[in-house]
Amino acid sequence: MGIVKKHANRYVQQALLQEQRLRRLPNSQYFEIAPSWAIERSRFPRSYWPIAGISAGLKNWKVATRHDGARALSETISTSLNCSLMSSRALLLFNHVCASQLWLDQAYLLSAKPAELQNYVSNKVLLETPIPLGEINTLLRLPSLFLISTFASHYYAILALAQRMKSQLKISIVQPAVALKHLSEVRFYDRLAKLFGIDFELIQSDANTALVRALHALKKGRHVALRFDSLPTEANTFVSSELLGKPSIFPLAILKLSDMTQRPIIPIASVRKGTQIKLFLDNPVSVSGLHNQSYIDAAIEIDSFQTKYIRKFPVQYSAWFGVHQKWTRAEEIASLAA
Repeated sequence: MGIVKKHANRYVQQALLQEQRLRRLPNSQYFEIAPSWAIERSRFPRSYWPIAGISAGLKNWKVATRHDGARALSETISTSLNCSLMSSRALLLFNHVCASQLWLDQAYLLSAKPAELQNYVSNKVLLETPIPLGEINTLLRLPSLFLISTFASHYYAILALAQRMKSQLKISIVQPAVALKHLSEVRFYDRLAKLFGIDFELIQSDANTALVRALHALKKGRHVALRFDSLPTEANTFVSSELLGKPSIFPLAILKLSDMTQRPIIPIASVRKGTQIKLFLDNPVSVSGLHNQSYIDAAIEIDSFQTKYIRKFPVQYSAWFGVHQKWTRAEEIASLAA
């Protein structure tokens, strides 16, 4: 116990010194994307992280339960997983613990030594896919539209793909302005580009030009990556779908991007399993505009991937409010059509 305490104190002191150094950086917004507690704890050996995640997650959960939307989230989870409201509230607690783990991961990606980070991605991120391994590199050589499920380890998905590429990965990341602002100011993508040989282009999802820029990126031979719940502002026209057993909606714009460029949509989920991160890469979904049913079929196929992994790893899923919004919008559309 004495040795553990000695090492813990040493890591805390190192973390505090690093925090003081970061606070002196001009115009740094580091602490807005990675809280100071995450920076401190990311300096600990990874075996300490679960304790830090539980502590921070419990505090955040207590705050969230007083939020106006807390009951709606609990009801969404209860319906999705066919469980009681009490169980859904408990699951929300674990969701906040996983979100705290994500902060630790983000702090680690920003501060780990290059060799350490590259070694971690090489040895700890495992790929699971129905696609024959011999075909993956062929698939990745041509531009695709990666649709990433919002699980607690989604940043590692792109890094794992980059390590599989035989040539430089050229990818356009679509994210909201608030996220891109902070990530750019701390040079988050610059760091990953240097370490993993990735050519990043950043596209602001809440700008009116988002879909046009994504279209041009695909046509120029770049991959495009966006999260299911981080869709472009113009994505306000939908096709019907089904998500977690209920009528839902899917953005038509995402399907049109695939149709117009004849490039596939590849659903991705990246989750933590024990001490490893598992990257699930699904079969490509192709969209043909010959008839509307093709769009609906593609939307249902993509959302079935979502449903499968949300139900398999509900604790790590962090976009339940997005599910609630899609269900609500589908109900509104159905009532207007009645």
